[in-house]
Amino acid sequence: MTGRDKIKVVIVDDEPETVSLLAAFLGLFDCEPHGVYTGQAGLKAVAEHRPDVLILDLMLPDIDGLEVCRQLRQQPDTHSLPIVILSARTSPEDVKLGYAAGATRYLKKPIDLDTLLEEVRRVAALKRHQAPSEAEQQADADHQPHKTRRPL
Repeated sequence: MTGRDKIKVVIVDDEPETVSLLAAFLGLFDCEPHGVYTGQAGLKAVAEHRPDVLILDLMLPDIDGLEVCRQLRQQPDTHSLPIVILSARTSPEDVKLGYAAGATRYLKKPIDLDTLLEEVRRVAALKRHQAPSEAEQQADADHQPHKTRRPL
């Protein structure tokens, strides 16, 4: 697979271990990962790398992931970027806030890495942000994280 065929992914999470794990895992497949640890660095990495998908944590040390998501949705160059929120904030209210901010998908930690890879591939194939239906958003809000084969 050539570099052009790879899915460019920016990962924003304040936990270096999480960024390293996700980057290593996604790098084994058809992804070119770039990881950063703050919201500001995430905004800069999106502008620099022009990813196909952004994986975004909510709890960041400078600006939170919801604000990063809002800012990206307001910019002409990034308003259609697929954004997958991956967060330990798992309450139904948090999920609803994530979708209201512009998430393409809201996934809860712990996440099965195969499920994450499947979602990254799915939203990258869309080549644009497409919010789930209200019913799907509600199902995501109601769903509890579960024990998985390769959890994060």
